[in-house]
Amino acid sequence: MRTYEQIYDEVFNDLKKIERIRIPLLIFKTLFYLCIQILFLIPIVFLLSTFLFQEALYKLLQTIYENDLLNVVIYSFIIFCFVLLPTFMIIYSNLKNSFEKKSKGLIPKILSAITPNFIYGKDNSILREMVVKSNLFPASLKSSLNPFYCKNYLAGNINEIEVKWYDIYFTKLKKISILFWFIPILNLFFISYYFIKPIFTKQSIDEIVDFQGLFMVANYNKKFKGTTVVIPDRFEKSFGFLANSFQKLSSKKGEFVYLENVDFEKEFVVYSSDQIEARIILSPRMMERIIQLNKKSRRTIMLSFVDGIIFSAIYRIGGFINFSLTRSIKKGNALRETYNNLKFCVDIIEDLQLDNNFSIK
Repeated sequence: MRTYEQIYDEVFNDLKKIERIRIPLLIFKTLFYLCIQILFLIPIVFLLSTFLFQEALYKLLQTIYENDLLNVVIYSFIIFCFVLLPTFMIIYSNLKNSFEKKSKGLIPKILSAITPNFIYGKDNSILREMVVKSNLFPASLKSSLNPFYCKNYLAGNINEIEVKWYDIYFTKLKKISILFWFIPILNLFFISYYFIKPIFTKQSIDEIVDFQGLFMVANYNKKFKGTTVVIPDRFEKSFGFLANSFQKLSSKKGEFVYLENVDFEKEFVVYSSDQIEARIILSPRMMERIIQLNKKSRRTIMLSFVDGIIFSAIYRIGGFINFSLTRSIKKGNALRETYNNLKFCVDIIEDLQLDNNFSIK
């Protein structure tokens, strides 16, 4: 396996080309979204002014009319809508496509340096039912009305276990609801409604939050008898993240599993439809490995054991298997982060010391 420094030297020229795209992309992305906000804001401000500032609005319109500025206003609006906005949109779209194409072209090079036997793919479809089957997410994800995307994936074999990692994104908000996030003023009410509502109702936060990050599927030859789910303790304490979802998704009602590892129970809670099997899976050694893996990831890990599959999900804005737009590529910050993410994906199975003999050594 080649070191990070060796990889950096090999792809340095490619990094410079990508960096020349990244900075203009950030600029035109900002301009495009600013124009969208302004476009939505103009009619909203006008309507509010007709009710709240009628006299001031009347004087402004009268001044525009008396100084023959009406044509200027109309032409300016037309230029804004039909020239500036489309121009920014086209440039932003082209730069975005170019950035994604060039940056994703580097990932196979990095992956081959870490483990040459793995496959990297783009826009690979993953069945929505597979994500639901993991029991890590709410049953509402089954609905086709909830947007669900899978952009990249890795596939390989470790310790005779077939493993796939996906960069997924989904939201429990309906597609029409997403439009409100982009409308000024209205989006403030929208955000307030969805994030304050759980305080006054029995609705849990897992019914409204979204997920973006890594989703792992490791296939085993031997099936588990029950379903065992490991989630962060803070999710359960704060919002009852799993309880509602697990009861809906499992054929049997999941029961809380008490474990003897104090450090583990500070970090995680466990639900299972088979208490004995859950304790076999989560042996003292396995719990220690999960704790260490959680620290290594510097993010919150979720795990589940269902049928003959081990699932894992790790939240990360922007995804796991790509280059970050906000980090400098030429300086190596984005490359270092991508390298660490890819290596972490490969190391998960080995760090947990799983094999195909009921998963635990």
